[in-house]
Amino acid sequence: MQYRKSFYWTLFWMTLIRLNSVFCQEPVSWQELFNGKDLMGWEAVGDFDIEIADGVLTLKDRASMKGGWLLTEAEYAHFELEAEYYLPPPHNSGVAIRYNDFRAGHPAVTGYEINLENEPQKDYPSGSIYGVARAPWLGHIDTEGWNHLRIRAEGDHIQAWINDSLMMETHERRSFSGRIGLQCHGGFRKHEVSWRNIRIKPLPEPVYLGPTIEDYLRRTIKRKLRPALETASLEGWRAIGPAEWNLSDALLTGSTTTADGALLTLEAYRNVYFKCRFRVEEAQAAAIVLRWDTLSSSVGNANSLLISLHSTKDNLEKWPAGSIMGYGRAPAGSTDIQGWNMLEVFAFDDQIAVFINGQKTAEAHVPAALDRAGPLGFWLGADAAGQALQVKDMMIKDMEGIPFLGY
Repeated sequence: MQYRKSFYWTLFWMTLIRLNSVFCQEPVSWQELFNGKDLMGWEAVGDFDIEIADGVLTLKDRASMKGGWLLTEAEYAHFELEAEYYLPPPHNSGVAIRYNDFRAGHPAVTGYEINLENEPQKDYPSGSIYGVARAPWLGHIDTEGWNHLRIRAEGDHIQAWINDSLMMETHERRSFSGRIGLQCHGGFRKHEVSWRNIRIKPLPEPVYLGPTIEDYLRRTIKRKLRPALETASLEGWRAIGPAEWNLSDALLTGSTTTADGALLTLEAYRNVYFKCRFRVEEAQAAAIVLRWDTLSSSVGNANSLLISLHSTKDNLEKWPAGSIMGYGRAPAGSTDIQGWNMLEVFAFDDQIAVFINGQKTAEAHVPAALDRAGPLGFWLGADAAGQALQVKDMMIKDMEGIPFLGY
């Protein structure tokens, strides 16, 4: 009882602090980062040319093709950044944020680089955070004209939009403050990029930054991990569609040749930590199912969240293994196609995070319609040659009713 009283008092004071911070904040307006005339407030680092004409800033590689960065003199921590850029293929560029020491290494290592690369063969196309979070290859990017880029960094939550479409989001804590930079790429060919209407709006510092969703759900002792299959049979699960599911010596095997199929729990979950080991052959279609709508007769993106298990090494694969299909795209090649892989899924309210073999592959805040309770399970796509999925060591931790005090 004493623990519960202490918890509620803590929650009360944290809420009070948050409200006080919100009501005491002075409104902040947009500020120009580039005045359209000169480089006031900027510093060039590297070997490249800079041209300014009619409010447009252009960065061009020189013959050395070493490239470099045009960096703000000021540092920024929590902000929204907007700009328009012109980058026809095959040119490459990027925007650095929270880059706090250009002598110590590349912005993609010591800060974050929002990559701008309009070639679909690349692993981190436009809108990705290089090496951290991958954007999908979307056709609405104008590869021959101007595009609008928006970046929001608030606490450890980083998001990027291109032409008002959310390209990626993640929660990362490598750096919380630093300079903003525009890249002249350099490399094996000359690159050129143009910018205009660059502006920034500082955001208030978050009052509280608690544990990450993965740390909280992994470590909390308020609920224990339990086997997702409590018996030697599939009791407590239901099959949807013609796929065949078999359980033998704690190994679950699914197969289908005629049509898509799924195996789902009878119990509904909303806030949950689920982990398992899986094996699926290359190019076969399989997924973890979250929050399925029980009123539906089939399983798909329209009525549930699907965590892709599509094992592939192809960068052009739309949703490789570890993706939150439709919301967060994983890098290709995150799985061992020949062996077993560890999958972890963290779902709390609207936030979903996925890890494969200990590495975060995708993260997203999903729409309100998918912030609900629903069965959890497995989906298998049909193929005339046959599809197969093997799963073992399934563990689950139901976190419903326990508040998450992170972020």
